Amino acid sequence: MDITIRRLMTIEEYAAAEQLQQDCWQSGPIEALPTHLLVTLQNESGLVLGAFTPPGRLIGFVLGFLGREGDRLKHCSHMAAVHPDYRNQDIAYQLKMAQRAVILHSGLDLCTWTYDPLQCPNAILNIAKLGAISRVYKRNIYGEMHDGLNAALPTDRLYVRWEVQSPRVRHCAETGRRVDAPVADLLVTT
Repeated sequence: MDITIRRLMTIEEYAAAEQLQQDCWQSGPIEALPTHLLVTLQNESGLVLGAFTPPGRLIGFVLGFLGREGDRLKHCSHMAAVHPDYRNQDIAYQLKMAQRAVILHSGLDLCTWTYDPLQCPNAILNIAKLGAISRVYKRNIYGEMHDGLNAALPTDRLYVRWEVQSPRVRHCAETGRRVDAPVADLLVTT
């Protein structure tokens, strides 16, 4: 699919990202990051990238912000979404690779996030396609959520480290191929 990935720029695009959250997580407006917060993130050392169809429809986005790990600066990727009608077309992968390019351009080499270990497509993307690793399992990290995907479930998550210059990640980025390694090398829980 022919898409363009770039920073969101207009209020209408940010509003579309707010609506896309509701579409992807089956939620109401109260659970979605509002337009004004998305704009603020973009303008204050954050990053909100969108995937747009040729007519200019927002079909996916990724957002993150600057964080710390001790004295080390890092990028904290908080949310990524692709509209249900456009899934399984590598759009999430393209969004994450664009995010990686911005991270590298910013002089950073680490990105972290969490994901639901019960969501197999996310595991394949994060560990196999992107080359990220996880050694930390966090129990009920966000407490109770009220969207259609998470309602009445504990928010257990794997905490992901994406060392964007590591051989694993460079392999994925440069070849577009998955990491072929024993499962024990990919995921170690502590």
